[in-house]
Amino acid sequence: MSCNVKLQQLKAIVGILLVCILTFALEVCGQGLYNLSIIESNGQPFKNIVEYQKSFKDSLLRHKQLQWVLSEMYDKGYLAASFDSVHYLEHNLNAVITKGGVYKWATINAGHIDEGILSSIGFRDKLFYKKPFNHDGVRGLQEALLIYCENHGYPFAVVKLDSVEIESDEISAVLTLEKNKEIKIDSIEIKGDANISMVYLSNFIGIAPGDLYNERLVRDIHLRIKELRFLKEKSPLQVEFSEKSTKLVLDLQGKQASQFNGIVGFMPNNKDDGKLLVTGEARLKLLNSLGNGELMDINWRSLKPRTQDLKSRLVYPFLFSSPFGADVQFTLYKKDTLYIDLISSIGVQYLLRGGNFLKAFANNKETRLLGEYVSSLPYGNVRSTIYGLGYKSQKLDYLYNPKKGYALLLELGAGNKRIKSDPDLDPDSVEHNSTELEGKFALDLFIPLTNRNVLNLGLSGGYRSSKSMFENELFRLGGISTLRGFDEESILASFYSVYTFEYRYLLEQNSYLFLFFDGSYYENEVAQMKGEDWTDQPIGYGAGISFETKAGIFNINYALGQQKGNPPDIKAAKIHFGIVNRF
Repeated sequence: MSCNVKLQQLKAIVGILLVCILTFALEVCGQGLYNLSIIESNGQPFKNIVEYQKSFKDSLLRHKQLQWVLSEMYDKGYLAASFDSVHYLEHNLNAVITKGGVYKWATINAGHIDEGILSSIGFRDKLFYKKPFNHDGVRGLQEALLIYCENHGYPFAVVKLDSVEIESDEISAVLTLEKNKEIKIDSIEIKGDANISMVYLSNFIGIAPGDLYNERLVRDIHLRIKELRFLKEKSPLQVEFSEKSTKLVLDLQGKQASQFNGIVGFMPNNKDDGKLLVTGEARLKLLNSLGNGELMDINWRSLKPRTQDLKSRLVYPFLFSSPFGADVQFTLYKKDTLYIDLISSIGVQYLLRGGNFLKAFANNKETRLLGEYVSSLPYGNVRSTIYGLGYKSQKLDYLYNPKKGYALLLELGAGNKRIKSDPDLDPDSVEHNSTELEGKFALDLFIPLTNRNVLNLGLSGGYRSSKSMFENELFRLGGISTLRGFDEESILASFYSVYTFEYRYLLEQNSYLFLFFDGSYYENEVAQMKGEDWTDQPIGYGAGISFETKAGIFNINYALGQQKGNPPDIKAAKIHFGIVNRF
């Protein structure tokens, strides 16, 4: 008897039995559980094959359990399994099942399919040889072949079992694959008002005209677009197949992603009681202004009187349609009339999904003392070159006010430091050439507690070490960006770590109340060499609010700081204002 005839008979028997079960059922009234008991046709308890549920809240769930038991039996190779009879007694149902024999695979012949394809999906003859027939296993094999073909230019491939034969309790079949026509992406059409170049978009989604059709990449386009801060989909992607061509149609719209923000801070003037010092910051961040996914970032800060800090950065992705991007940075820092820092950095990014990247970079830093009457101590004319690697990984559900996700940034570098000769320096106590080590780390976790309550856990740190260090080489901590509750850049450190606990109560998408605690530990090698206090564990805490207005997102926070074991000073509290405008 052919396999098709036997399978049709089995289906007919199962269908008749299920109809009998459903039509024979009596509607049971009253309260209590509905019980199910299954025994084998030889009178033995039905066990060790399928673990089934025995008590139910209603009779419908109980009947569905009978169908599930048969399905599980088929998956275990008992293709002839059936219920011989069912008996009802009030809330109890007793079913008698005949298992039949276990059908096994004799062979699945896949010799007509390319060995490379079979190897890539993990197919081996021995996986089926003499093993119990399992419908899910066969279906999984067919799906694996189809997925492979869909991702390698054959979206219309067909997989089927041919020449199925049943002899005794063994099944043999031939697995066939018809690839059909090879499909290539002929063109990509962009609809909508999005300002985006085809070169950038093709590289970002990983699909370019002329590429073989890849179902996985096509399906992921929606997710890739969501990763961009400056684009969104107006309508779902369309794939247009025709006899001569295949076209992807993307309906894209631009989003406000560039931003301008300013911060104003007030702090007591430690040199003039009763007066306040005003500090400020302005930042212009242009994202995708030219349509190539590029970033231009200019940040100016004046955190202390007669002190200027200017940072600029240009990031240009997918150079020459490659997965590499350029990252160029320049920093100018002028401290009063004492010294000026000039820092330039050139980096090459290897772009990953989600805007993440690996980076190799070279940093050049030069410190120049200002004025002929400026003593070089504790400052020095220093020049250093650092080579290193960086890594960024970020996955946030909403960039500007996330509920969940993480952001990670890591940089490690090493290089050479040179100190310019100076008459104020003791040549026997200073090494003019030495190795410099540097590392930076920042991690933020956002954990949703409830729909509106979010916990932000942060950890950041930095390390810089070399022989004969000067104050102008140290990290500068304090202020809204690093350690709240302290004057801007009031703490100097060669090593530091800052941990943050921040509770947020979300008011709207871009508005929230928050309470925070910043704890830290730092070391200062320069102070240690001079025999001064060189380590401490300052803390800062406070509260604030961030809310959205027509002019932008307004932020204000109030912070207190403690260090060196001193109690908090209400008069020295810090109040920071800020506003961010996206356009």
